[in-house]
Amino acid sequence: MSKSIDNKVGSQLETSQARGPGLGWSRELTLRVLSAAALMPIVLLITVLGVEPFAVLVAGGAAVLAWEWGELVRGANDLRDRAFQAQAVLTAIAAGLVAGGLPVEGLVVVVATAALVAGLSIGRRPGLSALGVLYVALPAIALVWLRSDPGYGLAAVLLILAVVWATDSAALVCGRLIGGPRLAPRISPHKTWAGFIGGLASGVLTSNLFLFGMGGPTSIWVATAIGALLSLSTLMGDLLESAIKRNFNRKDISGLIPGHGGLLDRVDGLMIAALTAAVVASLVNGLLPGRALFVWPAVL
Repeated sequence: MSKSIDNKVGSQLETSQARGPGLGWSRELTLRVLSAAALMPIVLLITVLGVEPFAVLVAGGAAVLAWEWGELVRGANDLRDRAFQAQAVLTAIAAGLVAGGLPVEGLVVVVATAALVAGLSIGRRPGLSALGVLYVALPAIALVWLRSDPGYGLAAVLLILAVVWATDSAALVCGRLIGGPRLAPRISPHKTWAGFIGGLASGVLTSNLFLFGMGGPTSIWVATAIGALLSLSTLMGDLLESAIKRNFNRKDISGLIPGHGGLLDRVDGLMIAALTAAVVASLVNGLLPGRALFVWPAVL
């Protein structure tokens, strides 16, 4: 079975490379657009409603991500294995937030939970199971931590979502319609340099429009730096998830979202972008993390 899947993925790679520049539009992309159009308003509405509804949304999404990760790395035919992974991630998120969010206390709690998962997962890829806790819990805590800023929390999360969505959309359109040299053919045959550059440019533009529209930083260099960091993180997160799927001979993590695959296929870029934003915020102003993405030191 594994050999058959591997041959299928390899065949898709060879076919994709033989097509040359531009892959055009497809039914899959139409489904992807429709799915995004249905989900985006729901995510935005819950984000605007407040910290608590947003935290519930993030926790629910994290549980699904952990469930998918458990099935991917543990070969979990038994539902108890997937439930164990989801429970571990939710425990890490809850404990991390109680400990104070992403700073040192929350980070220590999440790492300790991951270590516990490794100890309880002997014989079932304990290292990868523990990695899944970090991979899912840290971005989840980062998003809730940023959203909890009373002054700029909502704006900070909306900024991240805007840059991630703009980067993903532009990378997809440019990659499909322009094509050209492949970015990392051994990892993801459909990703091109045109998509990478288009996604990065769109993310930077979106950051400038958003931040100046909100009356944020006075320097265009600050807005550009924020946009570039978030956009690059989005692109790297997407590439990282492609490498993970390639390692397990999977095209999609699951079939949960039409046109997208699993939830992990949909939010891979957001996860790394959220972590990047949290690191920047902690360095600039850890007490007001949302504000830190908008108001940088005057020297900048």
